[in-house]
Amino acid sequence: MPENESLIYDAKTASRWQPLSDRMDGGQMPNDMFGDIQDSFYLLCGKVWRRWKRFGVDPSQLFDAALNDPKNALPDLIKRVSYDGSAQLLRDVAAELPEADMEELMRRFFNAAWEDAEGQLQLNRRDEARSPEFIEQVNEMLNRIVTSLLNNPSRFPNRPSRNEPPPDLDLMLGQNLL
Repeated sequence: MPENESLIYDAKTASRWQPLSDRMDGGQMPNDMFGDIQDSFYLLCGKVWRRWKRFGVDPSQLFDAALNDPKNALPDLIKRVSYDGSAQLLRDVAAELPEADMEELMRRFFNAAWEDAEGQLQLNRRDEARSPEFIEQVNEMLNRIVTSLLNNPSRFPNRPSRNEPPPDLDLMLGQNLL
């Protein structure tokens, strides 16, 4: 797997999604293989984070510049990461942001990255990918990523274990602590 992957489609990342797409073409349902889809998305995003750091740019710097200095600092950082496609995606998402808000920037960035993955997996032509269960799994994954990154944008979170479902935060917050 090439280390210079991007969150947006190109020939380098197409191979990551092709085996999953082939499995769906063979009859597997997206719901049944969501764990593998999630693993690939987390792996891809983690590689992007490591790539930015290898170029000497902390991901938190990119997000901060996209939010607070998109005209000066962000272009310099994008240049430092060799015009990485994911950094350019961040720039494009930030340009469409109506207000300066880190959470909204991150949500839009990962939604755009997921939209690209959806396209590569050709989920738009698969009725089962529009099921409420699949959409809920995707939304939970994206929320988990954004929530974790809001605490520490420098470190991309590990994917959750497949052995245990993610905790139901609404249920946990409603529990009596005494």
